[in-house]
Amino acid sequence: NKLRTLLSPLGVMVGIFVISSVFTMVDTMESNLKDSFNMLSDDVLFVQKMPWGPEDGETYEWWKYFQRRQPKLKDVAALEQRLSLAEAISFQTGTMATFEYRNSSAENMQLAAVTVDYPKCVQIDIEEGRFFTEREAQTGRPVAIIGADMKAQLFGEADALGKSIKVKGRKMEVIGVFKKAGVSIVSDGFDQMAMTNANFGSRLMNFQKTDCSMVVKAKEGVDVDELKEEIVQHYRTIRGVKPSEDNDFAINRVEMITSVIDEIFIYVE
Repeated sequence: NKLRTLLSPLGVMVGIFVISSVFTMVDTMESNLKDSFNMLSDDVLFVQKMPWGPEDGETYEWWKYFQRRQPKLKDVAALEQRLSLAEAISFQTGTMATFEYRNSSAENMQLAAVTVDYPKCVQIDIEEGRFFTEREAQTGRPVAIIGADMKAQLFGEADALGKSIKVKGRKMEVIGVFKKAGVSIVSDGFDQMAMTNANFGSRLMNFQKTDCSMVVKAKEGVDVDELKEEIVQHYRTIRGVKPSEDNDFAINRVEMITSVIDEIFIYVE
């Protein structure tokens, strides 16, 4: 009886500890997932061919979305001229590649190609060096900002700035290094990436076969839904979509992802 008396409260304590640990772990996972999207603000929209979820509550018809045309690099300039509610607009795409420097290599890293206003749309943190200039972007100069993991694999503790790395048979000069973000649940951020300007990137990859999108940031004080309506109106014209036809593109927002995360963890909790 004495042993039973001792074990009963001990079992309750263990149970409370386990439940508390589970809730702490769930809260941490939810926080980590949301932190993965901190680089993207709520006033940013992504124009691409595939929606991140069902459109207008309908079934997710991926087979139909898959047949849509990708946004093109030239669409950025055409749309930028028409938008009055956007602060900035950028093109982005990417592919996986192997990078080399002398006898060192970094495999399965991401090669990203963006336009010059990308830092105005997406928060980036460069620890060393700089981002490419408008002139470098226009001329397609072979320059790159690399992630912390790529720097470590190719250069170790040595300085990477000013040195040339090779990818897909072409050389790129390292002009910047992203600040290390660390591994999250969904991605490594920019740690395992080399980012170059889109004009040079078009020589390294076929944009018709990569997942392309336009990133549009709203002006301060502008309602994102109003910006979305403006994008739809002008981008339909640019793409030649007839009034009787549905949009042949999707406009996604970060809120779509975070709301799904909230729903998932409501059920978990």
